[in-house]
Amino acid sequence: MQRRTSADHMFEQLHQLYMPRLYHTAIYLLGNRAEAEDAAGRAFTAAFLELHVADERVFRLKAARQLFALCLRHAQQPYGSDEIVPLQSARAMELLQNLSELDFQERAAVVFTCVYGCSMRELAHIQRVPEWAVAARLEGSFGKLCGMRTYAVVSG
Repeated sequence: MQRRTSADHMFEQLHQLYMPRLYHTAIYLLGNRAEAEDAAGRAFTAAFLELHVADERVFRLKAARQLFALCLRHAQQPYGSDEIVPLQSARAMELLQNLSELDFQERAAVVFTCVYGCSMRELAHIQRVPEWAVAARLEGSFGKLCGMRTYAVVSG
C-alpha cells in the first residue's frame, strides 16, 4: 500500500509541475485547445508510464518527446491562433499571430525553446535531429519572426 501512495504522490507532483507547461506548449504548437488538451494529457501519461526512476529531468524530456510526436501528427491541420487565450501584452499577441506563419518544425523550435524552456541540446534530443539542425532552424525561425515584426512596424 505504501508503494502505491508513493507513486500517487510522484504522479501528483509531476502533474502539477509539468501539465501546465505541456498544455501551453501544445496549444502554441497546435493552435487548438481540444487537441492541445488531448496531446498534453497523452504525453504526460505516456511519459509517466515509461518512468522507472523518480527523476524529474528524465520525465521532463520524455514528456516533451512524447508531446512533439503527438503534435507532429496534427502538423498538417490549420493553425488557429485565435483559439489561444489572449495574452496580456500586444507584443505577445502579435508574436502569437506570427507563429501561424511558420511551418510546424519552425514553430516547434520556437515554442519548445521559449515556452517549454528547452536548450538546443534538449530540442535536438526531442526532435531526434543534430544540434546544428536545431540551431539553423531556430536562427531561421527567429529571423522570420523578426522580419514579420519589422514588416508590421513599417507597414503599420
